[in-house]
Amino acid sequence: MTDKWRNQNIDCVVYLDARGFLFSPVARELGRHVGFKLIRKEGKLPGPVHSCEYCLEYRDKDVIEIQDSEAMKGKRVLIIDDVLATGGTAAAAVELVEQVGGIVVGLAFAIEIPSLEGRAKLLDYAVSSEISIIEGRPCADVEYCVDMIVESIDRNSLLLIQRLNEPTGIAMVGGRIENAESASEALDRELWEETGLDEGNCTTTYHSTLVGLNRDPRGVKVSLVFVVTADLTGTRGEVDKTEIVLVEKSSELPAMTNFAFDHGRFVHHYRTDHTEIEPQMVV
Repeated sequence: MTDKWRNQNIDCVVYLDARGFLFSPVARELGRHVGFKLIRKEGKLPGPVHSCEYCLEYRDKDVIEIQDSEAMKGKRVLIIDDVLATGGTAAAAVELVEQVGGIVVGLAFAIEIPSLEGRAKLLDYAVSSEISIIEGRPCADVEYCVDMIVESIDRNSLLLIQRLNEPTGIAMVGGRIENAESASEALDRELWEETGLDEGNCTTTYHSTLVGLNRDPRGVKVSLVFVVTADLTGTRGEVDKTEIVLVEKSSELPAMTNFAFDHGRFVHHYRTDHTEIEPQMVV
């Protein structure tokens, strides 16, 4: 967990009180100058506090608090918790740190349950997790990616890519979220690299998360899928890596077997039925 954040100039680690245990060694490993601070449930911290209410997956609402402190202002903060599930607690923790003037560099979790789409609440922040629970199985070294349904402004044309390197085939625009990079940053970078489109000239909306042990022949991957609408004039592929494939009508969609990954099933559902895809439908 520490290695992923060692070069991010962290000033302070904020821990959520996680069922009675703390990840306090992380602050020590990041450097002697790195401080630490606690976020706890309502009523457990002394002195003036900042509070944030959030929704839980199992109960209606809860409140977490952080002590009021001038020392946090302008500090680069890493937030740590045990589990990322629906993301409500994590988003509330971000809000609390920013209330006291901290700069949230990222969030680190021991365990993540990607089918619950917690990262969708943290799109503008870098996120890391050590173990991902996928189809009931704990998996290490899972790669998180962004993928995009890229459509013309009138929603008639769909932009896909032809991969020129292994695994070859048709795919959605997208790629890996790099270490200490947010999903939003990865989306902007991949969109430009693979199509030449500038995110500032596009409309972007999070759609869903694709989860499955056998989605990609290269290893276990989780994909955050976005819908991007833009003027597709002048788009281009990535040199020696991809070529642009423009689909004008749903009847012209490449067969699912022509796709490099599980993207075929998702794209066909989206374009022909416009039905919502359940996060764990791809196996």
